[in-house]
Amino acid sequence: MGKRATRKWPGLGASIFEIDFASLSESFKDFKDEAVPTAISNELSSEIDVGNTDHHKQIIKARNEYYTSYKSRFEKSVKELIQRFDALRKEELRFNQYWAQNLKEITAKHI
Repeated sequence: MGKRATRKWPGLGASIFEIDFASLSESFKDFKDEAVPTAISNELSSEIDVGNTDHHKQIIKARNEYYTSYKSRFEKSVKELIQRFDALRKEELRFNQYWAQNLKEITAKHI
């Protein structure tokens, strides 16, 4: 244990819930989210000052490990949802082209 009674621990950084959709998919390149909140300073994002004991060190270590695990799982699930959305969107575009072509042929034959 150190000589100081407290120690400053780094925060975990910016919120993972602010997703940069443009980096995940081409379909979101022009997407502008007006509702993105400004940076919030709290015990997760900013530096914290806690006791300098072995217990506090283990708590901070566990916080960092679980947060990193949660963050990677969250980002993975967002990427999977975006991929699924892109696949559905491609299928919708393909169907719209098919429908437009069939409608053009039907109107040409019957009108």
